[in-house]
Amino acid sequence: MLLAATSLTVLAQIRPTVQSLPDGDYRYRDSFAIDRPFREIQFRKQDRYITGSDSDTRTGKSYCFRGFPQHNNIINITVAIEISSKTAQQTKWKLEPGNQINFDKLYPLQAGHGLELYKCLTAFLPELKESSVSRFSILRFEIFNWFLGSALEPIRRGSASLLKTSLNRG
Repeated sequence: MLLAATSLTVLAQIRPTVQSLPDGDYRYRDSFAIDRPFREIQFRKQDRYITGSDSDTRTGKSYCFRGFPQHNNIINITVAIEISSKTAQQTKWKLEPGNQINFDKLYPLQAGHGLELYKCLTAFLPELKESSVSRFSILRFEIFNWFLGSALEPIRRGSASLLKTSLNRG
């Protein structure tokens, strides 16, 4: 029993805090089990901001958020709630204060590309004044880039491997 407690303490000390993570996309869950309900947080850390989605399959609730990392928390959170729109072309958002998110009992997973994350990134885009570009267009562009990047990744890996082989022969 003491060994298990010590192992958990060591693991907690090795795992980086949210604040110390480099810029990038991340995904955390409260459970590794795929066959049972879970809470999942996907976010993008960029500069001093964290923007993401927090969804819980137990309750079916999901929301977008933006805040600042502090140790292993996200603080000063603003929540974006999607407002139903009569047109599918433009999503409207209501912004309101939210509660901090603590990552002490969440486990990091390999970051996956999620549409929820991209939807939430658009919720916090600055208003585009006098522009014909809509948030929907930006979301379509982000999704296209994600699909293109996913499709090209095996090719990039193969090219790098081929280049490395060529260099080793030469």
